[in-house]
Amino acid sequence: MLVNILSLIHNTTTLLFGVYASAAFLGIRMNRKNILALLTFSCITGVFYVLFFVLHGTSFTEQVYPFIIHIPLVLFLTFYYKYKMANSILAVLTAYLCCQISN
Repeated sequence: MLVNILSLIHNTTTLLFGVYASAAFLGIRMNRKNILALLTFSCITGVFYVLFFVLHGTSFTEQVYPFIIHIPLVLFLTFYYKYKMANSILAVLTAYLCCQISN
């Protein structure tokens, strides 16, 4: 139980860091509108992550993590902020590498 709670806290902070790091790598200005848009995106994907975690467990959720978080983030950065797909992918992958330090 305690391990699951700590895992969720770790994954939540990593999600927030990764989303904002991806935005920073693209040069998105951190004004009120963008902070709220990124936070809203983080909350929505966080809800999906928790649903998968509760319904399917840790192992399955870790396997589908890229489909829950990374692909929607690339699409969000591409279509909401109008960046090229390649730039969005590069920003997300770079932020992913920055998040691996905690593992």
